[in-house]
Amino acid sequence: MKETLNIINNSKFIVNTNFRKNEICNFKKLNLFSKKKNKKVFILHDGPPYANGEIHLGHCINKILKDFILRSKTLLGYYTPFIMGWDCHGIPIEIEVEKKKIKNNISFKKECIKFSDLNIKKQKNIFKKLAIYNLVDFYKTTDFIIEEKEIKILHFLIKKKKIFLKKKKNNWCFMCNSTISYHEIEYKKSTGIILYIKNTIIKIKNIKKLFFLKKIYVNTKKNFIFVNPLTGKNIKIIKKKKNKKYYKIDNNINKILFIKNNVIIQFLKNKKIKFKIFKSKIKICWRHKSFLILKKTKQFFLKFGKKIKNKINKLIDNLICFPKNANKNLKKIINNRKEWVISRQRKWGVPMCLFKKNNKFFFKESKKIYKKILHNIKKKGIIYWDEEKISKKKKIKKITDTLDVWFDSGLTHTTVLNRKKFPYSANLYVEGYDQYRGWFNSSIITSFILYKKLPFKEIFVHGFALDKHGKKMSKSKNNVIKPSYIIDKYGVDILRLYISIRNLKKDVKFSENDILNAKKIYLKFRNTFKFLINNIDDLNKKNNKILDIDKYFYIKTKIKINKIISNIKKYNFHIVIKILENFFTKDLSNIFFEILKDRIYILNKNSKSRTSAQTVLKYIGKEFSRILFIFTPFLSNELWIFFSKNKITEKKLKIKKITEKKLYKKWKKIFIVRKKILDKIIFKDKNYLKKLKIIIKFKKKEYNIFKKYKKELKYLFLVRKVVIKLSTKNKFKIIIDKNIKKCLRCWRYYKKIKKTCLICRKIINKENIERKYI
Repeated sequence: MKETLNIINNSKFIVNTNFRKNEICNFKKLNLFSKKKNKKVFILHDGPPYANGEIHLGHCINKILKDFILRSKTLLGYYTPFIMGWDCHGIPIEIEVEKKKIKNNISFKKECIKFSDLNIKKQKNIFKKLAIYNLVDFYKTTDFIIEEKEIKILHFLIKKKKIFLKKKKNNWCFMCNSTISYHEIEYKKSTGIILYIKNTIIKIKNIKKLFFLKKIYVNTKKNFIFVNPLTGKNIKIIKKKKNKKYYKIDNNINKILFIKNNVIIQFLKNKKIKFKIFKSKIKICWRHKSFLILKKTKQFFLKFGKKIKNKINKLIDNLICFPKNANKNLKKIINNRKEWVISRQRKWGVPMCLFKKNNKFFFKESKKIYKKILHNIKKKGIIYWDEEKISKKKKIKKITDTLDVWFDSGLTHTTVLNRKKFPYSANLYVEGYDQYRGWFNSSIITSFILYKKLPFKEIFVHGFALDKHGKKMSKSKNNVIKPSYIIDKYGVDILRLYISIRNLKKDVKFSENDILNAKKIYLKFRNTFKFLINNIDDLNKKNNKILDIDKYFYIKTKIKINKIISNIKKYNFHIVIKILENFFTKDLSNIFFEILKDRIYILNKNSKSRTSAQTVLKYIGKEFSRILFIFTPFLSNELWIFFSKNKITEKKLKIKKITEKKLYKKWKKIFIVRKKILDKIIFKDKNYLKKLKIIIKFKKKEYNIFKKYKKELKYLFLVRKVVIKLSTKNKFKIIIDKNIKKCLRCWRYYKKIKKTCLICRKIINKENIERKYI
């Protein structure tokens, strides 16, 4: 009898397959919707990660989240070109190259470029494996045109007196051997020691003034060395200069002094010196985690006063933020920061291309020398600055300071975007919450100084990648999961699906068990689509007559799609996956597919009742394969081959809005009743359910809903027979008949039957059997 059924198993789509092998084979066929034709443009500007070392799961969260957004915007009708970038200047690369002990400046910088390019190549290969969509170009901050434009902006700001040179106290890191900006400071909880030292105060007439003095003169010949014992470093005094009340700080720090606090405390106790222990927050360098001091040096500053802060805050108030409290955090950082120190005393960075005459800084933009330098940097890059020779006769010397790397990346809204090659401004910035003080901050400041506006319309701030215990991943703790390990073992789609399941506005905990859970969800999706593909394979007829139950699931799919689109617009991708998972499992697999099997497998191949179901199944498959284009591009690409055949569009399934609402409301009530009844019936398997006869008594209101469908209710409840009666109460009872036999073709139970039922015999004899509603 099996040969008379419409059971198709499409061997081209396999549920349990080698996902990774399948992805490699289909990699070149990914861009399904990348046509530009007259579309609105949506630009997500990529914040440049640092070009050193391997990528980690934090990079994966960042790039895959960005890809979710770009793909979802594409489905909403936008053109979404994406330029991926890298930050290539700065201390981490400089430290690595310093190990090679290259003395020549030009050779040193060439080696830095080589080092960053090599790391970019490695990172780029892994990013490409993540199936990043519509990747039109790449940029790096060592691109000559970006370096030239950055120096040009610097000179413009100096001319407009937005940047000035001044000797001020600045945060100084001995490990960096340079000033560091507000972006690069972290705070660490610590304990300190207050010493009480007795001295005679001189040169003071009014004791009330004591608390407001900056200097106190004491009658002593001894010099005191003030040291934070927690730093593990001391400040060495070289000499006391004549007639001056300050000491020169030596850059060579003794790292051995004051290793342990308890040793110092015990020493003070033994000497009976009065002291007090206090708790405080101390400043540390975010790169080296080393303690900072305030050192008075000449530096270049970007003006950033109260007026500018207030104007920026007003713009931030109108900013669209994800999560909603992001604007509060941005404002807090803006309000707390001081003038921006943009100069650095390092070799590997964009040179300021400025000069000093008689040890005094001077700048005249009209000078031919500046134009010549900018022209050559555009051609050769920053190496030209070292090649440029200045005549000694003119008493002009180069200023050797380089620009803060945050100035590099903070200007990409102009140096990368808004140019001839890519004439767009950013709609959205997406980075981790560490960038409140970093890239978000530097981009906002530079954009406002230059254009009096924010560099973006929206901002999305995501969490960090943590281990299963909620701790930061590090090699020393042996808790790092490499992206390459997940990709090689499970495939890109499962890694992407895992990330989509998490609420990315919070930190993301990674564990092998959670990845296996993502794999289960992925297999559920494949199983659902396997059923859809198998049962639309022979659909070749148009059908405008859709059965009521099919209309209900068609409408329900539309409602789910609208809910998904609403969450996509809010970047709630984890909610989208939850909607998909629930709908696939609870509504489709457990209910709709089970009800449909009888009609799909048993009825004539081209019956209208069967093609009604197939038409809706194809619509469901097509719509959800488009949604999966966001999350699992390889699976979506695989599915699209089946659902783009014999185009059956939504136009052929048009239902009037009034009819749609009434029908949906009615069938929603029907399924509520169905659930209540089936939940009360205890059954071990579906075969037991097929033997049952259900007698349902309804009140008038419910009876009127069900009476239209009374002849076909057995297909809805998946039982042998359903009888409905009018009553004063809603109740039901079940009857199991003993003298019943199973039809060998449809597997339904009947009282009087030989091998096959009457319906099956008619179908075998090619008589057309149709259903009206179910």
